[in-house]
Amino acid sequence: SKLLWLMSQNEYPQIRLEACWAIANIAAFGHNIVQKLLKWAFTYSTQNALDNQEGVIDQALQAIGNLAADCAQHRDMILENGSLSLIVNIIYKTKNRDVMKIGCWAISNLCRGNPGINKKYIKEPFHLFCKIIKNRILKYAENV
Repeated sequence: SKLLWLMSQNEYPQIRLEACWAIANIAAFGHNIVQKLLKWAFTYSTQNALDNQEGVIDQALQAIGNLAADCAQHRDMILENGSLSLIVNIIYKTKNRDVMKIGCWAISNLCRGNPGINKKYIKEPFHLFCKIIKNRILKYAENV
């Protein structure tokens, strides 16, 4: 797909960002479209989630979350490819609240559905959410 090719063009950051945005939105269209998109988009979205370009990480996380939300089969494929660890690491490292929120939303999509996910995937996001909640409580306590 030309959109996926555009996502790989590092020398044109704005075009890359727009292509990533388009993929994130197309991934929310429905099962038939997602089925066709998944085999290519997932690889590019995962690669772009590691990017430092402003906006690209958000869109890549959005795409992964949308792909995971489509069905348990897609969710499991994404989990098996290690995206959950990738997203958890991004959230741990980021100072950008939007990236953190979108990453947490993507994780929630990776943890839901029927049948439920394999329990081996739960530990990492559980520890992340505990850390986020603890930090929020500590910030609240400081302001009281």
